[in-house]
Amino acid sequence: MPSMVKSVRLDAELARALKWLARQAGTTESEIIQKALRQYCAAGLGNGRGTLYERVRHLLGGFEGPGDLGRNARKYVLEAVDAKARRRRSR
Repeated sequence: MPSMVKSVRLDAELARALKWLARQAGTTESEIIQKALRQYCAAGLGNGRGTLYERVRHLLGGFEGPGDLGRNARKYVLEAVDAKARRRRSR
């Protein structure tokens, strides 16, 4: 199926989290967004059936990484940059 280009606006925190997740997963930001949308559509979240918990329970605990990424994204990005710099210096 041919792909379509869509424009999505993200706040800075979500954009940083998306970039971090894509790097951790070794994939593209586009693939992360596509996967999230597929899961959202497959779960029927847009149809209003069930409680909020029932609609999102398959997502709970489904992601790897720090539990406070949303609040501390800057900290994790800086740690990753520092680690990369240390690896380069040790070569």
